[in-house]
Amino acid sequence: MGQSVPTAGANQAAGRSGRADPAAGVDRLEPAARAFGTGRDEDRLDQLESAVGGDRMEPAARVVGTDRDEDRLDPFESANGGDRPEPAARAVGTDRGEDRPGQLDPTDQAAGADRLDRDRFPVDPWAWHERIDPETGPDLVGATLFALANGRVGVRGDGPEGRGLGQGSFVNGFHETAWISHPEPAHGLAQVQQWTQGVPDLAQFVVRVGGRELTDDWAERESDRRSLDFRAGWGRRQTDWRLPEQGRVEVVQTRLVSFTRPDLAVFVCRVRPGDQAVELDLAGLWQENAVPPGDPVGDRAADPVDDPASDRAYDRTADLAIHRVDNRTSDPVDHRAGDLASDSGYDRTADPASHRADDRTVDSASDRAIGSANDQTVDPRRGQAAESGDLIRIEDQVRAGTELRAYRCRNSGLRLVVGRRLRVELTGPPGGPAPSAAQPSPDPDGAVGGLSGPWSVPAGGSLTAYLYVTYQTDHLAPLGVEAGSLRPAGQPDRGWDDLFDAGADCLERAEASGWAVLSREQADWLADFWERSDVSFEAGPDSDRWTQAVRWSLFQLAQASARAEGHGVGAKGLSGSGYCGHYFWDAEIYLVPFLTYTDPAQARALLEFRHAMLPAARRRARVMDQAGALFPWRTIDGEEASAYFPAGTAQYHIDADIAFAAAQYIAVSGDQAFQAGPGVDLLVETARMWASLGHWGDDGCFHIHQVTGPDEYSALVDDNFFTNTMAAFNLTEADRTLARLEAERPGDHAAAVARLALGPDEPAQWRRAGQAMALLWDAAHGVHPQDAAFLSRPPWPVERLGPPSQPLLLRHHPLVIYRYQVLKQADVVLALLLRSNQFSLSQKRADFDFYDRLTTGDSTLSAAVQAIVAAEVGHGRAALEHFRATLLTDLADLHGNTRDGVHIAAAAGVWAVLTQGFGGLRDSGQRPSLDPRLPDGWSRLGFRLRLAGQTVAVALTPGRLRLDLVEGAGLELEVAGRPVRVTPGAPVEIDLPPAPAP
Repeated sequence: MGQSVPTAGANQAAGRSGRADPAAGVDRLEPAARAFGTGRDEDRLDQLESAVGGDRMEPAARVVGTDRDEDRLDPFESANGGDRPEPAARAVGTDRGEDRPGQLDPTDQAAGADRLDRDRFPVDPWAWHERIDPETGPDLVGATLFALANGRVGVRGDGPEGRGLGQGSFVNGFHETAWISHPEPAHGLAQVQQWTQGVPDLAQFVVRVGGRELTDDWAERESDRRSLDFRAGWGRRQTDWRLPEQGRVEVVQTRLVSFTRPDLAVFVCRVRPGDQAVELDLAGLWQENAVPPGDPVGDRAADPVDDPASDRAYDRTADLAIHRVDNRTSDPVDHRAGDLASDSGYDRTADPASHRADDRTVDSASDRAIGSANDQTVDPRRGQAAESGDLIRIEDQVRAGTELRAYRCRNSGLRLVVGRRLRVELTGPPGGPAPSAAQPSPDPDGAVGGLSGPWSVPAGGSLTAYLYVTYQTDHLAPLGVEAGSLRPAGQPDRGWDDLFDAGADCLERAEASGWAVLSREQADWLADFWERSDVSFEAGPDSDRWTQAVRWSLFQLAQASARAEGHGVGAKGLSGSGYCGHYFWDAEIYLVPFLTYTDPAQARALLEFRHAMLPAARRRARVMDQAGALFPWRTIDGEEASAYFPAGTAQYHIDADIAFAAAQYIAVSGDQAFQAGPGVDLLVETARMWASLGHWGDDGCFHIHQVTGPDEYSALVDDNFFTNTMAAFNLTEADRTLARLEAERPGDHAAAVARLALGPDEPAQWRRAGQAMALLWDAAHGVHPQDAAFLSRPPWPVERLGPPSQPLLLRHHPLVIYRYQVLKQADVVLALLLRSNQFSLSQKRADFDFYDRLTTGDSTLSAAVQAIVAAEVGHGRAALEHFRATLLTDLADLHGNTRDGVHIAAAAGVWAVLTQGFGGLRDSGQRPSLDPRLPDGWSRLGFRLRLAGQTVAVALTPGRLRLDLVEGAGLELEVAGRPVRVTPGAPVEIDLPPAPAP
C-alpha cells in the first residue's frame, strides 16, 4: 500500500467544488396549519375532532358540529371507507419499479427488512395514524412515535404498563445524579453520572361504567386507533368498547403539550355512550414513583422545604442512602441496608430480568429487539432507568381547585412542583341542553383531580374531563457540580413558595383560557412553523408516503426544540430516556443547522446554553491538562458523564463541532451581537484547547494524536481526518473572527480581549497551526485516510456482517472492532460535507466510494450524511437508499431502540438530505450556494431558508431552479458556481447544468 502523506490544510483547497455560507433558500407550501374556525362555544371538546384524513389540505383542527360524527372525514377509515379521495391504506405495491431511481418505496426498511404495514399505519400527509391491535394493545415503539413535547415538557404516547421509561413524562434538564464506581479508577475519569429523571405522570384517566373499571377483563375492545396531528399539535386515541349489557361506549383521549405555554400540558378525556344511558365515573390518575412524605429514608435524604440548609451539597461518604452507579449497572444501587459490599453493583447472574448497563443501559427485553440470544448483552445506546425511585415527595397543597405537589431528587437536590386542575362537562344528546360544568368530587385522599361522579349520561350525550397540568422546576445553569458533590453548581434563587405560586398561576390562566383558546394557539404556532420549515416535493406515486414520514420528522424537531430555552436538546429530545437524556454533539451538527435556517432565535438559544457551560468546560480542560475549554461528550448539567472514555472524552471534536455551529449561525444570521459575545468566547476557548492538544512534527505539520473521531469503531488514533479538518477550521475561524471584530467593532474587540485575557500572539499561533494542520492523503488508494493507521488494518470480514452480527458494538469487544477497517458511521465523509469547499469533486467521489462500502450504518447519525454526499458526487440511487434509511430510522424501528425515544439527529438529517443533498445547499464558502441534485423521477422540490433576516424560497424542477425573495431587501447566493442576486418582486429562474456523472 502507499504511504499516507501529511499535507498542510492550506493545500487541500485545490479543485474546490462549491461554496457555501449557512444561508440558502427555500420554497414553502401554503401555510400548513391555519387557525380554527370561529363562532362556536370555545369550551366544547368537539373541536378535538379534526378532519385529519387522506390528502386533504384544509385546517387540521376545524371546529366541527356537536350533533353527529358520521359526516366527518375519519382518518382511520379503511381504503374503501370515509370520504377520502385516496385509499387510506394503500397496499405496498409489488410493481414499484425497483430499478428506477426515484421510485424507491420509503415504506421498505433498509437492507431488505420488513416494510411498514400500511393497513396499520394509514397514509396521511399531515398526520401519523395507527390502528392498534385490540389483542396486543400499544407497544413501546408506538409510545415513542406518538410522544408529545415542546422542548420543555415531554409526554410519551400510550404503551404497555402505561408508557414505559419511568412514568413516561419528562422535564428538560430535570435529572438525578449518582457516583460512578469505576472498578479501576484513574485521574480524570468522569465521576458523576446524570440521567433524566422521570416525573409524575398525569396523562391517563380511569373510566368506570356502572362502578366498574372499563378494561378488557369484562368489556370487548371493538376498535382502537390513535393519531398524531402535525398541524393541530395534539395526539388523540379513540377506543370503542362493547359492554356486556350496556351497549357501546366510545372513549376519546386527547393530549396537548403547549408550544406557547412551556410549562403546560392539557389532557382531555371524553366518554360517550352509544344507544343506552350509562352511569359514568372519571378519574385522573396521578402516577408517581416517589418516596412519600414521612418516609424515614426520604426525610433523611431530602430536607424540609423551609430549611435553607437543604441546598447544601452532600459529602460523597456521609450518607449511605445516596445511590451509586457502577458503569456496568443501570439501576443505582441502594445502600440503605448498609451493605458496603454492594458498591460493586448487582451480581450479573443474580437477577437476569433487572436492568443492566454501562454508563447508558439496557434491559433484557432489548436483546429480543436486536435478536440476541444472550440476555446479558449490554446495549450502550439505551438510557439510565428513569424509574429509579430517586424522587422524594416533600409537600402537598390544595389551593381553590388546584392540587400541587412538591418533589426533590434524592441526590441532585433539584426541585419540582407538579400541579393539576380539572374541569368536567356533561352534555345531553343532539339538540339537548348546553354543556353543564361541575366541580369534580374529591377522591378519598382529597385530590381535586380524582373521581368525578357518578354521572348519569344519556344515550348520545357525553362526559368530558379537561385536566390542566403544569411542571415547575428549578432553573439549572449547566455549570457542572461542585467538587465532592452530587448537586449541580449554582443553586436556584427561587424558593418553594415561588414554585407553588407559579404552578397555581399557570393553571388558573390555562383554565380561564379554556381548551378552544389553547388548541387555537397551538395550531397558530404550528402554522408559522410549517410556513418556515416545511419541505414540499413530488416524488412519483408514493409522494404522500414520503411526505408523511418527512413531516413526522420535522414535527419531532419542533417538539424537541420549541421551548428548550435555557437548556439543551438531548439525543432523544423529551420522547424517552435513551442515552440517559444526555446532550451530545447531535445538537450542534444536526439540529442547530436546521434551526439556523428556519428559526435563528432557537439556534442562538441552544448555542447560548453551550456558552453557559464554559465554566465547567474550562475546569474539564484543566483536568485533562489542556488550555481553553473542553466541552463534555455527554452531559446534562455541564459535567462530563461519559464513563467509557475511548468513545467519550477522547472525542475532542466536540469542541470543533460547537465552534462550527457558532460560526455557521453567525454567517447565516448576521447576528453581530452574538459574534461579539458568546460567539467569540466559544471560538477562542476552543481554539486554545486545540493549540494545546496538538503538536508540531518534524514534517512541519501540526498533528493531533490520541483522539476518537465520529466513527466510534476506531478509537484513540493519530491524525483523525475529521478531527483535524474541523480543528483547522476552528483555529483559523477564531483568528478571522477576532480580526473582523477589530476592524468592524473595535469596542467589542477590546472587550473580548479583556474578558478572555487574550495574549497578543495567540491568534497568529492559531492561524499558523490551522493552516499547517496534517490532513493525510494516500496516493496509492487515492483517498484521505481516516487516521494515520487506518489503511494498515485489514477489512472487517464480510461474513461477519449482516443482521446476525450487527450492530457490531453489541457483538464484539471494542478492541476487536478497533483492529479492522470498519466504520460505525460516516467520518471522512462528514468532513467532506461540513468543509465542502476544501475538497474537489473528484476527491469527494473517491473518498465516498471507498468509505461507503466500509460503513455499517450501526449509527443513526450516518445515513443522512452518506445520502447528502452520495447525491453530490452523482450516486443518485445510493442517495435515495440512504435517505430512505434516515427517513425510517424510527418509523420502522430500523435500529431496534426506538422504544427509548426518537433519534433527533436522524430527524434533522431528513431535512438536511432534502435541502443539502437534493437541494445542494452548502455554507462553507464566502456566500450561500446551491448546486441541486434532484433525484430521477422527482418532478419538484421546494423549501425556504432564513438568511440574515431575509427569507428566500427555492423551487427546483428538473433542469431549472427558481428563487423568490419572500422577505428582505435583496441577497446574493451562488448557484452552480455562478453568483446570483435576488431582489423583491423579481424572481430569478436559472437553467441548471447537468449533474456530474458518477
